[in-house]
Amino acid sequence: MTSQCRLNLVVNERDILIAEQFGPMNRSVGPAWRIWSGAAAARTRMKGTEMTRNLKAAGLALAAAFVISAVAASAATAQTYGFTGSEVEGTSIQRSHDEEAEDRWWWPFGTWKCNTHLFEHHTTSYSETTTSRATSSYGDCSGSGLAVTVNTEGCEYVFHVTSESAASMDIACEEGKQIELTTLACTVKVGSQEGLGSIGLENVGGGSEEEIAMTFELAGIAYTYSGFLCGSGSGEDAEYTGEARTHATNEAEEQVPSMVGEI
Repeated sequence: MTSQCRLNLVVNERDILIAEQFGPMNRSVGPAWRIWSGAAAARTRMKGTEMTRNLKAAGLALAAAFVISAVAASAATAQTYGFTGSEVEGTSIQRSHDEEAEDRWWWPFGTWKCNTHLFEHHTTSYSETTTSRATSSYGDCSGSGLAVTVNTEGCEYVFHVTSESAASMDIACEEGKQIELTTLACTVKVGSQEGLGSIGLENVGGGSEEEIAMTFELAGIAYTYSGFLCGSGSGEDAEYTGEARTHATNEAEEQVPSMVGEI
């Protein structure tokens, strides 16, 4: 039995030529019908594959755009904190602290403490800086029942503000120099090292007397030691704790505000 085959879907001009060539056909004959229907099916599959690829590409582009937007938003909202205060151009600003404390050095062979200390922070641009360098001196120190002398000549503490309430510290010494803590029976040396933490920061006071309270909780300090009381060796497990109040003065020795804030 034969029947007329009317083509309701023509994909392109090539399919039209195929349809015109074979015209009315007997489906039982087979080859011509299979040729056209196979071509149409292949083109339909190709369209489906192309659509899937386009959807995948669109999805990847959307995901990439989302990631870029998130990174940009994070960067836009990131804040930088540092030492801030009164701008006194052309004036050297000194921040210092000198009051009783109990700064403690913790070694495996004992705890040494100092009852007084002085930090002198020097900078020519006090306003809006994330880093401050300070010389340090200690007094009235003892350990293991003996007096301790602390020599910091040639070494500085370098403070890096990491947030509105925290900082890290480096010990930066000149070539051949180290911090030396000495008793009659033991000498401990602490050389240059970076990234010691943590140091808590808090703004206290108000007006021209506003200043920064610093709480030291340093760990992982590297050192060497020698002496008949402590033996000899080295380690990287020393700790240092203490507190300080840091205020600012100008060249006229007048106190000016100092604080930690966004810069």
